[in-house]
Amino acid sequence: MNRRKFLGRFAFGTLITGGVIVTGAVIRIPVPRTGMFSHRFAIGDLNQYPLNHFTFITGKNIYIYRDRKGLKAVSAVCTHLGCILRVSESGFRCPCHGSRFNLKGEVQSGPAVRNLEWYEINREPDGRIVVSGDHVVPPDKFLKI
Repeated sequence: MNRRKFLGRFAFGTLITGGVIVTGAVIRIPVPRTGMFSHRFAIGDLNQYPLNHFTFITGKNIYIYRDRKGLKAVSAVCTHLGCILRVSESGFRCPCHGSRFNLKGEVQSGPAVRNLEWYEINREPDGRIVVSGDHVVPPDKFLKI
């Protein structure tokens, strides 16, 4: 094989490889990064969660909220592109693209169009408090304490 033919094939192969990579990235963009944790996990002792406060669970990408009624668990992942949300006075805000959600997880302004997911919390027979990430519940459902 001569030099010209080799360079032509090399350029063609590089072009095809780049196209595959770009296509995969473009397909991945609209899919938010959800399901980033195992489906059931313990969240520790009740005293770790102050009253009327959202506590971020590192590595699980959820917020635990505790009030006098009980505990709730809400996804901390923006439904637009999967950025980790921050708590604000009026709810949650996305630091990446500006989506805003109220305290019930409902979209207030875009670009996100889907509400946040709330997860079921249960107390196990051994006393552990467990979040079930595969059970989505309404925002008004909580674990009574």
